[in-house]
This record gives sequence, C-alpha cells and structure tokens, in this order.
Amino acid sequence: MTNPSKLDARYGRKAKDTRSSRRNIVFASLAGILIVAVWFIWANPLHLGATAVGEVTSETVVDDQHISLTFTVTAEVNRSGACALKAQDLGFNIVGWKVVEFEASDKPTRVITEQVQTIRKAVNGLVADCWLT
Repeated sequence: MTNPSKLDARYGRKAKDTRSSRRNIVFASLAGILIVAVWFIWANPLHLGATAVGEVTSETVVDDQHISLTFTVTAEVNRSGACALKAQDLGFNIVGWKVVEFEASDKPTRVITEQVQTIRKAVNGLVADCWLT
C-alpha cells in the first residue's frame, strides 16, 4: 500500500491543516450572519416597530401642472409624521414629488388631500412612502 504522506511529498501537495480551514469556515459563516443581521436592522423588511402606511383613495387631474391626491394615512396614535407623494405620467415617469407632513392625532387613520405640482400632465399619483417623526 502507498503512504499518503509520501505521495503528498512526491507531488508537492501540502498536508491539509484542518484546524485553519475550519477556522476559516467559521469566520466566513459569522461574517455572513453579521452582514444579514445588519441588513435586517437597516432595511427593516418585517416593518418592526412603529410605522405609518399611506394609500391613495382618489386622484383628480387639475390641469397639466397639478394633480390633486386624497390619501389615507394609518399611523400610530398621537404620533406625527410625513408622507412622500409622487405623480406619474403615462410612461410611469415621475413628473411630480411632494413631501406632506401630518400632525399627531388621537385617531389611527387620517384623510389628507394635497395638490402635487408637476412638470408635465400626470395621470396618476401614489404614496411613495410614509414615516413617523
């Protein structure tokens, strides 16, 4: 039978250092877990904590430079916040943008109507995002 260490020496292979390779695997795994944990904290994909959610209920094109949006905001009671509204044209290009602040209220749902100024005629408006302040 052949001795594996003699074959390794003959063909220039080095003996495997299992301790350092295991250490590298553990280090790479911990680094991956840390990266995923940091992303979860930053992105908050599960929407943990207090949030505000907005949804457009009606839109009216006023003229070629304005669109009126009525939207509801559901947020934590007695917390103020803001929502970013955007207006889009037929090609889904953003032609208007406005940040609207809302006051604290004892009711969780608020109805807000705002006009968004546009650079071209808009065909729809959306609530891009809402947040608490």
